Amino acid sequence: MKKVISLILIILILVTSVSIVGCTGDKDETNSTTTAETNSTETILDDGYEDNLPDDINLDMIIKMAARGQDRFYDEFTVEKENAVDLVSSAVYARNLEVEERLGIELIIDLVDKETHGTIRNSLETSIAAGDNTYDIVTHSMFYSMGFAAKGYFYDLNELEYIDTTKDYWSQLYIEQATVSDHLYTITGEATLSALRGAFAIFVNTNVAEKYDISVNELYDNVNNKQWTMEMMNNLSENVYENLDGSEKPTVNDVYGYITNDSTCIDQFWSSFDIDILGHDSEGNYELVVDNEKLYSAYSDIYDLIYTNPGTYCYSYVSANSELTDMTIAFAENRALFMNNWLRIMEYQEMRQISGEYTVLPCPMYDENQETYYSYVHDGLTVFSIPFGVEEDRLQDLGMFLEAYASESRNTVIPAYYEDTLQVKFSSGENMALMLDYIRQGWNVNAGWMMNNTINKIPQLIRTQIQSGSKEIASVYTSNSYPIPLLLNSWENNFNYHD
Repeated sequence: MKKVISLILIILILVTSVSIVGCTGDKDETNSTTTAETNSTETILDDGYEDNLPDDINLDMIIKMAARGQDRFYDEFTVEKENAVDLVSSAVYARNLEVEERLGIELIIDLVDKETHGTIRNSLETSIAAGDNTYDIVTHSMFYSMGFAAKGYFYDLNELEYIDTTKDYWSQLYIEQATVSDHLYTITGEATLSALRGAFAIFVNTNVAEKYDISVNELYDNVNNKQWTMEMMNNLSENVYENLDGSEKPTVNDVYGYITNDSTCIDQFWSSFDIDILGHDSEGNYELVVDNEKLYSAYSDIYDLIYTNPGTYCYSYVSANSELTDMTIAFAENRALFMNNWLRIMEYQEMRQISGEYTVLPCPMYDENQETYYSYVHDGLTVFSIPFGVEEDRLQDLGMFLEAYASESRNTVIPAYYEDTLQVKFSSGENMALMLDYIRQGWNVNAGWMMNNTINKIPQLIRTQIQSGSKEIASVYTSNSYPIPLLLNSWENNFNYHD
């Protein structure tokens, strides 16, 4: 059956391959199309599975999964056949068919809470409180995950024999961070596209770079030589400014060296500067591990970038991060040299219509002493759980489903999205593809984001201080962090409710 599903996907790819053209400039479109088709076909025709599930599975069951219906998430889970019109949507469609056929199941995906900001907490809490066992699997936001877990909402995935947490289609870093007292209530990795789409990077407009005599090839060399730092980006961007609308003061309509926002793009510095928030004590419970001095120094640099660099324009947060789209429009109109944004904007129509080329770089290091480049992933990252209340005789089968779903996503969806779409269809060449590898390999997440609402919102402290315009960080951090050890201690038993 795997060959049949593979054939379906290959046919869809061939039908839609006309859409695989360079969207970032005058590159060889014929070569790009050929490469994309070849890479996808080679990956999809692999008859083996990376997982260790038994052969000849027939669960003979219906599995109902709740997925976030908000427009930035739903298409990583479900696509109607008539909407499978490109590489990625075709791969999603084929993935679901393959998992159903392989396991002998019917998969029903219910898109819920379509109007909210990427959470399903309303539906989830209502369902579990009512004990109606509506869903077998729930997908939700990392940001709320440990709060849900501490309320007793989820089963411990470490108890499921078919979930192999050593497999690299599960994020090993996420598992490390989400494990508390040897319990694992949520999991993620290559079963979701949001792990890639939500990764933050620095976009470079090559038209603006050329105008200001900034060599993109030298930028690539700086990254490869581990010299791409906050100081370098600050220095390059401060000399880029042009008044386009004739106003007395800089406005959103002008050309800038660096555009960002005052929320998610500020959050990313925790990860890109490798400042951990929570770690684990000797018993596997959470503890606060922030390097105070590094935080204070980093905040000073961030403040200077936002408030004293004449080449910076900082967009204010708007509901559902719509300001990220406004930034993308400005960038596509050649009104920014550097833009801090998530990778999903590469799919936006505005980026496809850019005049000239663009490329991406990893977010800069704190300094050259940093080990490598790290990438913040948006805290709305999709994670998977099995809600408490599901009949226990279904649990092992549901674990088998999650394993097959993640394995098949690695086999079909991830190559179609990362290799064929980001690195070929939307890429300006091999150097940009390499930069994307830095971003993917530097994926960084910390348990602090999972516990944000429990630890006085410490992960959002940098952004709130930047939004306030204050230079102060030390006293604010001290007062907010002081009660955290007691707060964490009071939560320890909450994660052991199934013991």
